[in-house]
Amino acid sequence: MRIRRIAILIDGGFFLKRIKDWPEINREDPSSVCAALRNMSRDHVRKLTGETCDPNESRWEEHVYRLFFYDARPFEGTLHHPFMNKQVNFGKTKEAAFRRDLFDLIRKERKFALRLGSLKNEGSWSPYNRHMKALLKVWHVASSLKASLEAEHELTLEERKAVVQALKPWDELTAEDVFLPLRQ
Repeated sequence: MRIRRIAILIDGGFFLKRIKDWPEINREDPSSVCAALRNMSRDHVRKLTGETCDPNESRWEEHVYRLFFYDARPFEGTLHHPFMNKQVNFGKTKEAAFRRDLFDLIRKERKFALRLGSLKNEGSWSPYNRHMKALLKVWHVASSLKASLEAEHELTLEERKAVVQALKPWDELTAEDVFLPLRQ
């Protein structure tokens, strides 16, 4: 008699972020990621059921109702990137191609069910939070910056140092330091 009672729910976005830290999984190869999903699910079910037999003779799938993989379709829009000063077609990025290939492989896997949401753009490009504090420090020296633009006012050495220090994070900001707020 077959026992089907275990359902595993996998948050795809979280899973794909976490495996970047695991060197034994090639994060850029969809088949490697799909195999890792299957192996981790198998190990989890075997642990839950107490099965200790040889993995080749394992009957772990008999205990599984379904392995649900939840994620969102890749964003397909085209937007202007402020730092690169060009249009970016998100549907043609390596990450979008990877996700589509991964979803195709998951659809073919036994016991897996793919549940896809969609992404919506909810704003414009923004710097990551780790940069915000340094970028906002410019506000504190704004009056010195305005005064330096006036011909009559010379900056003191301390004001000049504060302005240079406040502008440093702006000079160091790169195209990878901004993100597009997408919501699932």
